[in-house]
Amino acid sequence: MFPIRDNIPSRSLAVITYGLIFFNFLIYFLTVSKLEGYILKYGFIPSVLIGSTGDNLYRIFSSMFLHGGLGHLLSNMIALWIFGDNVEDKLGKLKFLILYFGSGISGIILHFLFYPSSAIPAVGASACISGVIAGYLRYFPFARVDTLVFLGFFITHIQIPALFYIGFWFVTQIQGALISFVSGLAGGVGWYAHLGGFVFGFAFSSLFSKIR
Repeated sequence: MFPIRDNIPSRSLAVITYGLIFFNFLIYFLTVSKLEGYILKYGFIPSVLIGSTGDNLYRIFSSMFLHGGLGHLLSNMIALWIFGDNVEDKLGKLKFLILYFGSGISGIILHFLFYPSSAIPAVGASACISGVIAGYLRYFPFARVDTLVFLGFFITHIQIPALFYIGFWFVTQIQGALISFVSGLAGGVGWYAHLGGFVFGFAFSSLFSKIR
């Protein structure tokens, strides 16, 4: 399933969401010519962090703006474009930034806890986006998400309640995390980073929902 839009219009210009999308694309096109080198230098590598004296902490943030390829970047930015504007509307710009980066940090921490000796660089805004998706689920569970469904050679278009779409996505993340845990391999997908970002995003959104 591939989301293309939702049915909740923005009440204001989502400056932070669009700014993050622009910055992620800018970083990608500035680094793509020597992408592997940038990933090794600025990606989050758990084993490097353990062996450092704190001078590699910058990787926690720099890794959020690097992507392993155009497909990786597009999938993250499309999700941010669909879900981010409404969550930014609901939280406000400053709290949305806290949600975004807090989810990213939480995802990296959980990834680190499960794979502290991994030498595989972890990159991408996926944990941040997971937190945004969790916020959308908290605030707009019954919104409709226009989704492309691929059935072999056929493509169909359906509308799915956000609760079902995000719920299905969350189940796939748990499944991937369990498989990764059983195999003992970090692999190419940061399943625990996604889960960590999602949990933070949902908790953060719930906190401010109660305050209001």
